[in-house]
Amino acid sequence: FRSKQWYQRRVAITAGITLQRTGQFPTSSNRRHVTITVLLMSTLFVLCNSPNAGYTTYALIFGLLTGFDEFNYHEFYTMTVVSAMVLPILNAALNPVIIITRSDGLRRTFANSVQRILRRVTVRVG
Repeated sequence: FRSKQWYQRRVAITAGITLQRTGQFPTSSNRRHVTITVLLMSTLFVLCNSPNAGYTTYALIFGLLTGFDEFNYHEFYTMTVVSAMVLPILNAALNPVIIITRSDGLRRTFANSVQRILRRVTVRVG
């Protein structure tokens, strides 16, 4: 029978060995780089998803206060489509752009792929 502490030490040692083996101990500059990337992606998420919640709340409060008599359904529909569909799609489209531009390896791989595609296209056209 082994104690709970023995298992906890075993897990901690195994996790430490795994992290050391794979080189997952980030340097301070790498931590800063990751922090900035996460902040960029979080800011983009908030900017793209907050308008839907804000406008829906505004429309609900305005509708309740006026009894929905002066409520503009066309404006509500248009704003809902933009804030609930277009902005989240924009968020999904810009996330890979942030990740690719923030990662040296991905940026090089992406540039090589684009060059290879352009070479194939120019060979077929020319």
